[in-house]
Amino acid sequence: MLQLAEIFYSLQGEGTCRDTRVFVVSRLHLSCAFCDTDYALKFLASVDEVVAAVRTAGGGCRTVILTGGEPLAQRETPRSSRRCAADGRRVHIESNGTLGRCPRTCG
Repeated sequence: MLQLAEIFYSLQGEGTCRDTRVFVVSRLHLSCAFCDTDYALKFLASVDEVVAAVRTAGGGCRTVILTGGEPLAQRETPRSSRRCAADGRRVHIESNGTLGRCPRTCG
């Protein structure tokens, strides 16, 4: 199960992919004083539920962003990434770098 704060459709607001339609899967686990986002756990979702939500609410959106502090701190993130990619979507993982490196399970 993935611990999530929110899943939503949006436009990427940062970086070289700015203004690209994206589907965001987020779980913030840090409590930074400067953050404007509620970081509390709101719900649990299986990888299948995340993929289904992306298919349903994401519509024709081909890019999924796994974000929220350090998404790779969750064991199921690599699996959800692979499943979204197998579903024909480009997957971006936005990390705050607290793990130091990507675990071997990403490959």
